Amino acid sequence: LDRTIDLELDAMGYHHDPVLAALNRKQLRETLKVNLQSCIGRKAPRHGLRCVRGAQSSGELTHDCLALDRDERTEHPR
Repeated sequence: LDRTIDLELDAMGYHHDPVLAALNRKQLRETLKVNLQSCIGRKAPRHGLRCVRGAQSSGELTHDCLALDRDERTEHPR
């Protein structure tokens, strides 16, 4: 969740302003927390954590790294 928030803040340009970043971090956390509920109890792909660390955008993180419908036997290139 924290990595997604960091990437979202970077994309919005808030990484240069700590006050705005803190306000938006809190708001994003609340927004994303609702979505996180659907992940509880689901198994993440083996490549997930490695991919999350290298993701350059929140879209890449959610669609490539944590695509839970992906065949888990296929290793991600990261």
